[in-house]
Amino acid sequence: MNLSELTYENVHASGGFAIIQRYKNLETNQKFAVKKINKELIDDLDYVERFIKEIEYTKRLRENKNIIDIFGEKINHDMKEFYYIMPLAKINLDKYIIKNNEHLNFSQRIYLFEQILNGIKFAHEKNIWHRDLTPTNILLFDEESSYPTVKICDFGLGKDPESLSRMANSSIGGHGQWMYVDPDQYDSLKNGTNISDIFSLGKILYFLITGKKPLIIQDIKFKNVIDKAINKEYDNVLEFEKDFVRMTDIYRELAKSESLTLQEYKEEYGESVNWEDFYKISLKASTIEHIYNDFMNPAMEILDDENQIKEFLDVVGNQDELFINRFVEALDYCHSSTGWPFNKLNDITKFLIRFAHASSSQTVKLTCLKNAWYIAAVDDQWISQDIIISTIEKHQFPSQIDDKFASYILETGKSFDKLKKINLNGVQNPKTKRAISKLRNS
Repeated sequence: MNLSELTYENVHASGGFAIIQRYKNLETNQKFAVKKINKELIDDLDYVERFIKEIEYTKRLRENKNIIDIFGEKINHDMKEFYYIMPLAKINLDKYIIKNNEHLNFSQRIYLFEQILNGIKFAHEKNIWHRDLTPTNILLFDEESSYPTVKICDFGLGKDPESLSRMANSSIGGHGQWMYVDPDQYDSLKNGTNISDIFSLGKILYFLITGKKPLIIQDIKFKNVIDKAINKEYDNVLEFEKDFVRMTDIYRELAKSESLTLQEYKEEYGESVNWEDFYKISLKASTIEHIYNDFMNPAMEILDDENQIKEFLDVVGNQDELFINRFVEALDYCHSSTGWPFNKLNDITKFLIRFAHASSSQTVKLTCLKNAWYIAAVDDQWISQDIIISTIEKHQFPSQIDDKFASYILETGKSFDKLKKINLNGVQNPKTKRAISKLRNS
């Protein structure tokens, strides 16, 4: 990809070393981040070499799903042009935790850290050390999901221990956020090693679990693992990972003993469902094996027709939004995980449409429709496509739903062949009709 294919929009972020600019592909509407060396440093050979190393290391690592990708780059010493193109993230880990700390549960925090650990472990396997691992260098994508995707970036201080580059072994003052950076790097960057990344992992784990800056490490979950990382008692990241996984399993076992899964509740009480208990257990969405087996599937089996759903709604009233949000959060997790029956997506679509028909909440109806469309279009499930087409053809939506659902259809940008069979003249939702027409003609 060349920069000439994109249109500049504005400055996304800037720092002492580089600037991030926002660009857009006008044909696809996709946005990108373009990183460039600051103009005042363009003649500084140390910084230029650092930037080139950042591109080199990132390209060596980008096959890992938790390392930022590079779509294109330019290194031209004669023209003094140095940049690379990467995906545009709206938020980094630091800002995400500050914004969402009160709402994140233990599983969500662990999911984020597991991705960070996966990326750093891969880098170390490739003999590359980051040496500047901080929450600001960890980007989040799909941040509105309950389980965002992590991408580690900024390998500008990275080091290949086999490299003879003077830049990889030099000292440039002020690098790294001091709370997360190995103190051995304060005086000289060359002192940073793989152990420095493990030090940073310990500090980041503390920040993720508590939402607090790692100034004073208090007695919390993973305290022993964090202390060992900070005190440099791990020789490599695999030792750190082993302790982290062991403690994670322990905490999860303790959590299981504190609450029933919905599947356990169903097995214990059968058809004698107390809707208030069902509701409370559903909101916890406790998991032993997988969230599909322990929550989603029993929820669909208990609410297996509209009469059951209406009985449930009569008890919980307008709180059904919390229930469906929890269900959709579980669905989001399924999309990013394995260990569940992917062929059950059509059953999920049927459930979502049943719930949409039964609920009186426009918000709930819209949430169900959007997720049913995602399964049909993005996951390309043929039966789900028939279901969503039938729903669109036979039902007139309130204007507010029509507007937002049409916007969502266009945002996904995914069409499927069966859309061509819709008789648009019979569709009673004008904006949805226009959105489908646009997709069919694209």
